[in-house]
Amino acid sequence: MDRGGSCRGWGIAKTNLYFKKGVKQMRKKLKRFVVAGLVTSLVVPLLSTGAALSTQARTVVQEESVSAEKDDVQIVKKQIKDFKRVFMADAITYDEATGVYDISAGWQSVIFEFPADIDGGMVSKIVVNGDAAKFCAKVFTADQFANDMWGGGITATYDTTKTELNFSNPDAQYLVIMSHNDPGTFKDTDEVVFTCLPPLPVEEDIPDLKKIVVSDTGLGTDSFVATCISGGTVNDPKAVQLVKKHFNAVTLENELKPESMLGKDEPAEDSLVNDSTFGLVPTLDFTSPESILDKIIEWNKEDGVDIKVRGHVLTWHSQTPGWFFREGYKSDGKLVSPEVMTKRHEWYIKSVLEHFCKEGTKYADLFYGFDVVNEACSDNSGTYRAAQEGYT
Repeated sequence: MDRGGSCRGWGIAKTNLYFKKGVKQMRKKLKRFVVAGLVTSLVVPLLSTGAALSTQARTVVQEESVSAEKDDVQIVKKQIKDFKRVFMADAITYDEATGVYDISAGWQSVIFEFPADIDGGMVSKIVVNGDAAKFCAKVFTADQFANDMWGGGITATYDTTKTELNFSNPDAQYLVIMSHNDPGTFKDTDEVVFTCLPPLPVEEDIPDLKKIVVSDTGLGTDSFVATCISGGTVNDPKAVQLVKKHFNAVTLENELKPESMLGKDEPAEDSLVNDSTFGLVPTLDFTSPESILDKIIEWNKEDGVDIKVRGHVLTWHSQTPGWFFREGYKSDGKLVSPEVMTKRHEWYIKSVLEHFCKEGTKYADLFYGFDVVNEACSDNSGTYRAAQEGYT
């Protein structure tokens, strides 16, 4: 049936199905995660939209849902202009006045990111209509777009009489329109039709995962069952409902990483402040993490909700701006000495922990721990990560 609207956030339903089918297996397997002497956090990752527990679970449930709900799929019609264009080959031009894409050579691609309200993991078919149907098409994941743009993607069609793509992949995110041997044009008003799996509600009548894990027969009453959340999660009502029901702890996806509070761009000189202990330092911006933490504080006022936070992360080779390691906090400055970097590092850790965890602060009772170092060891050598691997 044609309902218009969107097909995003349905992964919450898939997650519920996973819980329902997996509770008994979870009971048997939980004790494998116990680490003697440690408070164990069982981290079950969700996407930023709260859309998946794992690729395997998501695919299995998707296949079962297709079988069970064939008559209740959702048809979502979009136009190409509803997509975000992320790449266009040099041999392609776009006329904003007419909305026409003109491909002047063969085997040239323009790549579009799915509209924000389309969850690629719930899409089973894409049909391209209009002039765009005369071209080849592919579907990419984010990894394929970043690392294998000229590959075949999840699926591809080189039929220039019709464009129909059938697939099942939880990471589908991009649509590629590509010329064959002949050039041609298509319009940004050409239609793209998504066939999506049906939306399902959060199931409140199944056991809460946290009650099974955080118990004498689970990991113990002082343990945590946690998930990863982001700004998108806390603004998705179904995701919030699911987090409150099943988890007693969360980790923020990116908002407590150094780049979030230091900023990507080098600081303006007039924003630097003179710290009595550490000298000239940048100004930290806590707006992003606080926007989520404030919501968690509100959630915890509800009966049965008591969610703690694991801070992630104080030290990481990735998502820490390069200028933080350089003289004058300038991207083109020389690398500072180890002694200077140690002081900057100490200042950053002290400032973050005092802001969020110091007794008497707004968030002091919210955090149960903080990751200090992430991925210190190299995936290649098995020893500590070295600068020659491309990180400063």
